[in-house]
Amino acid sequence: MHGAAPSIVAAVDFGTFGSGYAWALTNLAGGYIPSHDINCNDQWPGADSGYPKNRSAILLDGRGETLAWGYEALNRYTDGGERAGGFAVDFKMRLASGDGPGAADPGMAPGVGPGGGLGGRAGSGQGSSPSQAEGGRNETGRSTEHLIAAYLHELYIVARQHIQRAGYGDLPITWYLSVPAIWSDFDRQVMRRTAAAAGFPADAHRLSIVLEPEVAALYCMASEARAGGFGPVGPVGPVGSDGPAQVAGLGAPRHRPGSRFVIVDCGGGTTDLVPLVVRADGTFDQIGVASGDTSGANRITRQFTVSVLAERLGRTTLLRLVEAEPKAVNELMRAWEKARDVFDLAQRTPVRIELSMRLWKALPGSARTRLAAAQNGENEAILLSAARTRALLDTSVDPICDLVDEQLSRISEQAHTRGPGEPDPPTAVYLVGGFANSRYLQHRLAAVVEGRARLFVPPRPENAVLFGAVQYGNNPARIRSRVAARTYGFGLLDAFDSALDPPERLYLNAEGKALCKGRFRVLVRRGEIIPVGSEKTSRVYPREGDQTQMRLSFFASDGDDPRYVDDDRVSQVGFVTIYLPDAGTRRYAARERAIDVRTIFGETVIRVQAIDLATGYQTEAEIEFTA
Repeated sequence: MHGAAPSIVAAVDFGTFGSGYAWALTNLAGGYIPSHDINCNDQWPGADSGYPKNRSAILLDGRGETLAWGYEALNRYTDGGERAGGFAVDFKMRLASGDGPGAADPGMAPGVGPGGGLGGRAGSGQGSSPSQAEGGRNETGRSTEHLIAAYLHELYIVARQHIQRAGYGDLPITWYLSVPAIWSDFDRQVMRRTAAAAGFPADAHRLSIVLEPEVAALYCMASEARAGGFGPVGPVGPVGSDGPAQVAGLGAPRHRPGSRFVIVDCGGGTTDLVPLVVRADGTFDQIGVASGDTSGANRITRQFTVSVLAERLGRTTLLRLVEAEPKAVNELMRAWEKARDVFDLAQRTPVRIELSMRLWKALPGSARTRLAAAQNGENEAILLSAARTRALLDTSVDPICDLVDEQLSRISEQAHTRGPGEPDPPTAVYLVGGFANSRYLQHRLAAVVEGRARLFVPPRPENAVLFGAVQYGNNPARIRSRVAARTYGFGLLDAFDSALDPPERLYLNAEGKALCKGRFRVLVRRGEIIPVGSEKTSRVYPREGDQTQMRLSFFASDGDDPRYVDDDRVSQVGFVTIYLPDAGTRRYAARERAIDVRTIFGETVIRVQAIDLATGYQTEAEIEFTA
């Protein structure tokens, strides 16, 4: 990067619960940017405390235009009950689920929302196909893409204004938009196009998709997070925390070549894991398939709403409260989220969440009686035994622990392949994301990793993705390889093998050559380690020499070596369109018009290029994901 002109690298973390941006002047030497040189906005209109993310909420007018967004939208909805063209919150995961616009889950109070309520912070106070109940709330009648584009447009304007006010408005800006690693290629493509519709540059060189746990790894390395210290003496928070101190293990080197670590990114809507290893030059290789699901802080709050509030107050009463007293319900949800995050594994005393006087007065007498009957006469607060609180938390924490256990087991299996006498490289687990602030989650994970890895919690784990994306944008070459999540390939005619292929697949071309119909031509296999920018070339031919374009079907499989495109574990996920250049006055036979299709893997998105060998031109090609 030496000799490069100064520029701005900017990141956007569009989250289920909250969204924000960060930016910095590029480090021309390619080194890590100090955290104090990364700028973000932690003062949002309507927010009652400083936080680097605004609420992922939006209020539209009848034409679908934005009336308010973030905390301001939430406050206008809860304070005044403003409906206008509709309110939406926590709607990110509806993109991955493929759900269209609709009301909240029928078992939920609409004003609370299935995605996690109206409260404060995710965690702090995929596969990638969540149920609608975990896909947030959208009562606008508009598509999820419309909501995201409208929200990102507002975020983009604020970020640009921040950069301009700082005096860097004349510098070029490269943007990096983070998505869960478990999102499909289709989800990533839709997200990128939605961002372009929001006003971000459409040029692939100026707007890139990055993977949340992967960039969080760079934040962890840059921040030099100290040991969480979850040893026999007891828990230790990150450096600068208010938790008890434990000196043992702090400051020990952790990033020597061969060190392996798993990033566990726990947010509002998803948990995302990726295993990495440190190379001798300080860069990183992915060493296993990313994993994750829709376990997150919002799921726990949803369970609190369904199994506690609706049960103790009555579903009808809760629905009426949400309509009549949305602000009071919002305050109750925020109080629950704070209690959730400070709840400790060793806690035995009940959790008490006070009902505000306004909310209590709004309760009908029957609801007060019902609440008292469920709580030994107490009807001025929500009381949760320690066991009940643990059960609520475990709806997300149990799956998260299983995911970490699975990744560590895979790493252990890889360790068995080392040669005799080779030292066992150290393994670490980094817990990041808003929900990483949960004491209960930290202690549960400590038990999972004990004797297998060391657990680290970086300072301000909720900043990991946002600031890490800036670090990645400053030097993308820090990630050297990735692991294919699926087996990818084209559906093509291929040589017929009478020993393997059934007769009904035989096809004889004009030259009498025996070909097999519906063959899956594998480009990369699931679990294959792929250096960034790896090209896989397939030679194809048009049916006619004067064609102006070709279309190839693109397939994916969870198997390692599919033979046919209609095998049980194979699905078509898209197609590649190749635009053939004008060959001029010369007439080509189809077999003279060979096209080399180069599919580029190892990046955060799959790209294609095509070379017309007859003319020598590199022609346009694009991949369109459909599933």
